[in-house]
Amino acid sequence: MTSIGQRAFWQCELESFAVPGSITTIGDFAFSGSRIRSGKMPESLASIGRLAFQECGALASVELPASVTSIGGGAFSGCKNLKEITVVPENGKYCSSEGVLYTKDMTELIQAPAGKMDFTAMPSSVTSIGEYAFSNCMYLTSVELPSSVRSIGINAFWSCRGLVSVIFPSSLAEIGNCAFSGCWNLESIDLPNSVTSIGKGAFYSCQHLKSVKLPNAITSIAEETFYWCDDLTSIIIPSSVTSIGDRAFEKCLALSSVEIPSSVVSIGKWAFDNCNGLVTVEIPKSVESIGDWAFGACFGLTAFAVDPENAYYTSIDGVLYNKDVTTLIQWPLKKNTEVRIPASVTTIGLGAFQSCDFLTSFDVPVTVTTIGEEAFSGCYYLTSVSIPASVKTIGVGAFRYCSQLGTAVICSSSSPDRVSPSADGRSLNARNDETAEIGDNAFEGCRKLESVVIGPNVKSIGQSAFTECGLVSITCEALVPPVAAEYTFDAIAYETAVLTVPGQSYDSYRSADVWKNFINTTAGIDETEMDIPVDDKAEYFDLQGQRVGPDHKGIVI
Repeated sequence: MTSIGQRAFWQCELESFAVPGSITTIGDFAFSGSRIRSGKMPESLASIGRLAFQECGALASVELPASVTSIGGGAFSGCKNLKEITVVPENGKYCSSEGVLYTKDMTELIQAPAGKMDFTAMPSSVTSIGEYAFSNCMYLTSVELPSSVRSIGINAFWSCRGLVSVIFPSSLAEIGNCAFSGCWNLESIDLPNSVTSIGKGAFYSCQHLKSVKLPNAITSIAEETFYWCDDLTSIIIPSSVTSIGDRAFEKCLALSSVEIPSSVVSIGKWAFDNCNGLVTVEIPKSVESIGDWAFGACFGLTAFAVDPENAYYTSIDGVLYNKDVTTLIQWPLKKNTEVRIPASVTTIGLGAFQSCDFLTSFDVPVTVTTIGEEAFSGCYYLTSVSIPASVKTIGVGAFRYCSQLGTAVICSSSSPDRVSPSADGRSLNARNDETAEIGDNAFEGCRKLESVVIGPNVKSIGQSAFTECGLVSITCEALVPPVAAEYTFDAIAYETAVLTVPGQSYDSYRSADVWKNFINTTAGIDETEMDIPVDDKAEYFDLQGQRVGPDHKGIVI
């Protein structure tokens, strides 16, 4: 045997293991998470894989022989009882100093033992901090990087929860992905202007980070860079930045001030989601793209202000729209005023009103054709909604967990005057001659919804569309049973709920997937009395050839 394969003893209860003298390779994650105590390596060993001994909590010391020529990133990271790593002097590739592992020329610090209690200054020869180099070093409280350091590797200081301060040298150019992720007690960051690249999640979950000075040479703030930095109150984004990545500042709960410079072209998905301290947001003329939910769940937000010269977006009364005002992108969640939507709007965007606490009722304008994903989800106090016949698509989770929703009306003609909410306030009228699709999870969790009427033109109903609703009565006017997903009506009592369908389609429903599960199916709809679409330019005739009006009862041609 010459090698120990990847994950060979991963998370095993193994406490001791004599590595055979024939072994030349230990694979990635080979002993990761095991209880191995001894780290003496055989003279034959040449290669140790990435994270090979990661989080071996009982491992106290490691001695590397002269034969080792390759050590993967984080090979000994997170070993909380590891006090020192030693290398025999004859090794031509690696060396150790005060228990810390370096390359032979001491230009790269490869691994500091996680259990080391005393840290001295790094040698001035060090130019790079390796991958996982200080990961989980529980006793590390402060770091002063020497003026020679140019790069900090991926996860280099990951989860150093005692780390309070870091002094960055003016030589530093690059900070790797998640380099300081999980450094809960890190309080401030002052990055020199020499830094040109900051990796994804570099300061993820630095929960007590209060102040940040970013360098003026970076062109982007990568995704999740400051995700979940609870105590961060303000940030000045340099004028060199052109893009703000997905989730870059998500869950910065205390963030109350951010100035987006006129250099920024794109703002990513969820970029400022859950930034509850934000009150106003100014969008400069340079912005061409704003990702979905970029400012979602900002419960303190009262208004957007878009530069009039912006060619892609505009704001009206503090509400964010696309430039031609056909899509309502985001309603500020603390804008507690009557909802007035311009007649030009055809789309209510993804999450546009999500978790809007003040919203109690809503009449969708007759110009709207699309209600986007999660558009009204989590609107806890929404008790009624009127959706006109113009709406063709109700997106995934559009009204999910509107738990107080008792009246939702999708009318059967284009005239809102024909909307008649139920007297008991616990019904949904989906008689919509235009609607073709009700999306996945559309009304999931609307527990007070007891009856639903689904219109004649509905062709499909998505997965879990009515899951966890209180439905006891379902009327479907479609002559051809809509395609329903397996869990469309999940958690509804098929034994007691009453399904009412057109008489001529009774047998079709009794044999159709999902619909056949209803025990109480009745043929209670006279298709000759169904509403028909009104066309102002059309002429209508009865079976005797006499011209009649579009509201004539019976069969018309």
